[in-house]
Amino acid sequence: MLEVRNLKTHFFTRHGVVKAADGISFRVAAGENLGLVGESGCGKSVTVLSILRLVPEPGRILDGEILFQGEDLLKKSEAEMRKIRGSKVSIILQDPLTSLNPAYTIGDQVGEAVRIHQHLRGKSVLRKVVEVLKLVRVPGAEVRIWDYPHQMSGGMRQRVSGAIGLSCQPKLLIADEPTTSLDVSIQAQYLDLLKQIQEQSGISMVFVTHDFGIVARMCDQVAVMYAGKIVEIGEVREIFDHPLHPYTTALLRCLPRLDAKSELVTIEGEPPDLSRLPPGCSFSPRCNSRKPVCDKHYPHELRINDQHKVSCWLKG
Repeated sequence: MLEVRNLKTHFFTRHGVVKAADGISFRVAAGENLGLVGESGCGKSVTVLSILRLVPEPGRILDGEILFQGEDLLKKSEAEMRKIRGSKVSIILQDPLTSLNPAYTIGDQVGEAVRIHQHLRGKSVLRKVVEVLKLVRVPGAEVRIWDYPHQMSGGMRQRVSGAIGLSCQPKLLIADEPTTSLDVSIQAQYLDLLKQIQEQSGISMVFVTHDFGIVARMCDQVAVMYAGKIVEIGEVREIFDHPLHPYTTALLRCLPRLDAKSELVTIEGEPPDLSRLPPGCSFSPRCNSRKPVCDKHYPHELRINDQHKVSCWLKG
């Protein structure tokens, strides 16, 4: 369904070149879910915005290929991309309070994609909007289409964002931190809803998250990002059971445990400035197992098997 090859998206600022995505590669099969995991600022959101060709200024996609159903999206014109966004590839943004327009009703906002991509008009649009809102289990959909975003709870607004993304039956759905603004119980309901919709429609999903709990619940494979690069990628169960990169291991150790006596583990140090990356492995300054070569050269990618790959001198 989707294959990203050596994607490089950099931001040219007065403070230097910020390498937000620096050689990103991964694949998502039809009906499969991929999780992009990492700390804030590692390049996850820039990677998925690059897929949609929505990188804001002063960012530029410098290199790579983004193959969607075999066609390179980087070679498409802007007019062609407008036909793809929302119809074939959709995104659910992380904060519905800011991604939804407060001046327009829910019906107008969900119906916009339907009018543009499915060429429906009048009552046909309203029927489609009600159908999609019911799909994401918005109660009283026939009435709520006249509401404004501020009249809905955070959970309902997130469902509306999902309805917009799903309104034209896309083949690929990108969810950028879709549960950040939700409490734990609503978060679980929303994730279960997305899972059920996927089982019914067979769409592929890319989840951007910092939460390994969401990855375990929703994803088939996971790519761990650090400082604009994927440092480890593989099937979820294998990554959980046999993490190979020190950063992956550190992230998993940070998960809260049910054991009341256990202390919350943190990763020492801070992520690097993406405009001033060290010459070797970017995680080296925070790694307790680093070797002299780690500070000098970035490691080559090591293939463990067809799915599991890692970039680390300790495993070379």
